[in-house]
Amino acid sequence: LGALTLPQLVPVSYPLIGGFLDLPRFIAFSLIGLAVGWWGFRRAQVEKALRESEERFVLALAGSHTGVWDVDFVSRTVFISARTRELCGLPPGPEAVPLNEWFDSLLPLHPEDRPRRNAAAQAHLTGAAPAYEGEFRVLELVCVYRWRYVHGMCVRDADGNPLRMA
Repeated sequence: LGALTLPQLVPVSYPLIGGFLDLPRFIAFSLIGLAVGWWGFRRAQVEKALRESEERFVLALAGSHTGVWDVDFVSRTVFISARTRELCGLPPGPEAVPLNEWFDSLLPLHPEDRPRRNAAAQAHLTGAAPAYEGEFRVLELVCVYRWRYVHGMCVRDADGNPLRMA
């Protein structure tokens, strides 16, 4: 837009080529057009690559029967995949829920596993363990416990504070 309005704001103090072609402004306008065109083309390539990557991830996740969760400590929300809800014995619902609501909705752990789960989570959140990992028994039916393997890792800020864990 600047290349289009510039001729109206700055008077021409040099001769025009052939009496009508303002070569410096024509070159500037052409370079800006090429830059905008290249940027649009590059953006389309990046968006296509992102769509393909997302499609691969969705297919791999669907084929693995793995539940995915993503805790965002900054916004205090949790993304819960449909498979995670199924594994946790939860009804279908929204994919993103407040952090407190997520922990309230979880099925009870076996009393013997609760300290191990809390210790594993704290060890990873404080940086003492490279990952949050463990096998815990979850109550699914009356007096029926099922083993669940959980693995997660944090993304941390420059100071080492956890921002997200998935």
